[in-house]
Amino acid sequence: MEPAPYPPNNAEERKAVNIFNDLVDSTLVKADVRILDNVPNHDGSVELVDEQQRPIGSLKVQIKKIPDNALRYDCPIELVAYSERVSLPFILICVDVGNRKAYWRHLSPVMAGLKPEQKTFTVTFQPTVDGIGHGFPYFERWRLLCVDYLERISEYRELRRIVDEEIGLNKLTPEDRGMFQQFIEEVNILLDVDVPVVKHEGFANTWKLGVSIHHVDAESVYYSIYTVLKGENAPLLTHIPRSKEPPKVALADGAELGKVTALNIDHHRGNEVSIQWATKAEFENPVKAARKFVLRHLNRLMGAKRLHVHGRNQSVELLMWFMGGYAHTLGLPEADVYKTADISYGLNVFLPMWYSLAYPCMVKYFRTHFGEALGSNPFPSFEQIANSSLRTEHPPRS
Repeated sequence: MEPAPYPPNNAEERKAVNIFNDLVDSTLVKADVRILDNVPNHDGSVELVDEQQRPIGSLKVQIKKIPDNALRYDCPIELVAYSERVSLPFILICVDVGNRKAYWRHLSPVMAGLKPEQKTFTVTFQPTVDGIGHGFPYFERWRLLCVDYLERISEYRELRRIVDEEIGLNKLTPEDRGMFQQFIEEVNILLDVDVPVVKHEGFANTWKLGVSIHHVDAESVYYSIYTVLKGENAPLLTHIPRSKEPPKVALADGAELGKVTALNIDHHRGNEVSIQWATKAEFENPVKAARKFVLRHLNRLMGAKRLHVHGRNQSVELLMWFMGGYAHTLGLPEADVYKTADISYGLNVFLPMWYSLAYPCMVKYFRTHFGEALGSNPFPSFEQIANSSLRTEHPPRS
C-alpha cells in the first residue's frame, strides 16, 4: 500500500512560479500565486501597488511552463473564455525555466486572429515588449490594463443609460417608435423596390437608411436620416436628443419667415444625409412623409438628367419625348409614328453629322452677339443648340 504521489509536473510548475516571483519587482507587485491547487482557469492573482505601497490594481494570472527558448504557446480556448467571465484583467504568464525568462499576454476575446471554433490559440511573444523582469515595461502595461478596467466599471452606468435611450428607445412612447418605424420602413421599401435608381445614384454603397429621432412631442418632430453602409452593423432607429427649439428661417432681407410647418436640409455630413423638422400635423402620416423624402431626391435626379432608363415601355416613352422636340436633329419631321430604321439612321449617322455642323455655327453666333456676357461660361448645351432660332432641319455648312 502506497500513498498517492504528487502530479507528474509538480516540480516544473513550482519552478515556473518561483522564477516568476523572482523576476517581478516585489516592491511594486504583490503576487499571490498558488501551486498544486485544483482551481481551474487561473493560478491566483497579482496586486499592483504604488511607491507608498497603496493598491492601484489587480490582475488574475495563469502560469504555464514553455520549452526552453520558445517564444510561443498554444493556449487552450477555455482560458480565453474565462477572460469573459472575470471582472479583472486576465493575463497568461509563460515561463522559460531553463533560461529563467518569462513573458506575458493579456487574454481577451478580441485578440487578433482568434476564432471561437478553435481548440487552441497560438500566442506569440515579442521579448522586448512582452518580457517580465528588470528593464521590461510589464509593470506600466499592467497598470494601464487595471486603469482601463476600472474606467469601464465606473462608466458602465452611463454607457447603459446611453444604450437604453439611444438604442433601446426607452424614452419614446410605443406610438412614437411605431410612427418612425413606419417612416423608415417605407423609405427603404421605396429605395429597394420602387425607385432603386435613387439609392444607386444618391446613396451609393448603402445597405439601408436609418432615422435618428432628436425630439418628438405633441407639437413637432425633429429627426435626421443617415446611411448604413453595406457590411456595417448599425440600428435603423436611434434616439439622440437635440435642441427642442423649432427652426428659424430668415428671408434674404433678414425678415424671419413665420408659420413654418416643415423644413428639410439635405446634405452629406459623415453618414448623416438629411435633417428634418415638421409639425406633428405635417408628420401625422409617416408613410406620406417617407414618400416626400424619396420623391424629393427623385426629382433632383430627373432635373439633373441622371434617371436611368429600364424596360421597353420607358425607353419608347423617352425616345418619343425626344422626337417630339428634337426630331430635326435626326433629320426627321415631327410625326406620331416613326420607323425604327429611320430613327436608327438618324441617331447613328445624321445626328453626329448635324451636331458637328451646328456646334461651330452656334459658338460663332454666341461669340459674335454675346461675347462679353458669355465670359467664362460654358458653351451652349445641346438643348440650346437644338432649340436655337437658327435651327434648320439641315443646318448650313457655312
